[in-house]
Amino acid sequence: MIKDIIHDHLINCLQKLGISHEKDFTVEIPNNTEHGDYSSNCAMVLAKENKKAPKSLAESIIKELKKNKNYKKIELAGPGFINFYLAPSFFQRIFWDIRESGENYATSDFGLGEKVLLEFISANPTGPLNIVSARAAAFGDTLYRVMKRVGFAPSREFYINDFGNQVDILAESLELRLRELQGDVIGEFPYEAYHGEYVKHLAQKLNATEGVRVFMMTEKDRIEHLKEFALAELLEMQRNSLENFDVVFDGWVSEKTLRAEGVVEEVLSYLYEADCTYEKDDAIWFASTKYGDDKDRVLMKSDGSFTYFVPDLAYHLTKIQRGFSTLIDIFGPDHHGYIPRLRAAFSAMGYDEKMLEIIFLQQVNLFESGERVKMSKRAGKIVTMDDLINEVGKDRSEERR
Repeated sequence: MIKDIIHDHLINCLQKLGISHEKDFTVEIPNNTEHGDYSSNCAMVLAKENKKAPKSLAESIIKELKKNKNYKKIELAGPGFINFYLAPSFFQRIFWDIRESGENYATSDFGLGEKVLLEFISANPTGPLNIVSARAAAFGDTLYRVMKRVGFAPSREFYINDFGNQVDILAESLELRLRELQGDVIGEFPYEAYHGEYVKHLAQKLNATEGVRVFMMTEKDRIEHLKEFALAELLEMQRNSLENFDVVFDGWVSEKTLRAEGVVEEVLSYLYEADCTYEKDDAIWFASTKYGDDKDRVLMKSDGSFTYFVPDLAYHLTKIQRGFSTLIDIFGPDHHGYIPRLRAAFSAMGYDEKMLEIIFLQQVNLFESGERVKMSKRAGKIVTMDDLINEVGKDRSEERR
């Protein structure tokens, strides 16, 4: 914003002095603070078209701009840079504008109402949201608020990975904790199970309401019931944590529901019709190298199950079908290798891969008493979003607004 104000001051000055300004010039923040608060290459860019030396042109501009009381000092530097030092009155005027504008401050129609879908967090529903999710939540929600303010029509969405091996393990972990409450001797808890205290809390709640009735079900029905109970409780926990963090999603999309609606098979048929699938080793492959990926990808394994990529692609297809023209995915650093196959699939299905924008949030380590905190949801060693809020407060943990 301040850059734009200074740029406008320069344009007005050039027009007043009759200086031609066909070429674009910039206003930037100098790397060295000794070179002012802001600096412009205006004189150097416009010198040739005005048939003047850059320093001479800069001196004329500075002489006129010094009449503007928003600047404490304006200096000529180097071959023709103009360095600006802002006066307190400059900021006072901005603060006054903010006060007068109220809720309408800094709004615009820049986005022209374009529908944009922001997907972020999308953590597995197998435990509480952790500090990593808190960072993604703060970033994603901030981006949403900024885009909405400048005229886009953004929506926030959380993709629920409620199907697959991790959900099966969650149900099995809950059953073991429930059996412990019933008096069974479990012995050493399985390494691959979820060890967190929250699983014990889930078992206590289920035991209080249903008790032994759970074990009167068939094994198949019992596992399905445990899944539904655990997922419902943990998703409610995640929603509550996000609300405490002032992040409210516009939509929650379930992988299980997408599968039930046949969207996953629909994607497979689209790729087949695009003539970019083939069979090898009793599996179905996507010829993604035809579209820039470094190797072809398995879509359906030899046992008939889909790889994670297929339902995720199906989910992205629904985003397009719902009328969103830009899809922004906010990922962690471990997803870099995943992007080429996703873009390849977009191209194969006839969509512009540029409509997919990926933002990577890099890993940040958490230290406590000088030691790096190692986290593992399976091992039950996590720092939750709620822990973060309780420790430092919501405003500081958000680092935004």
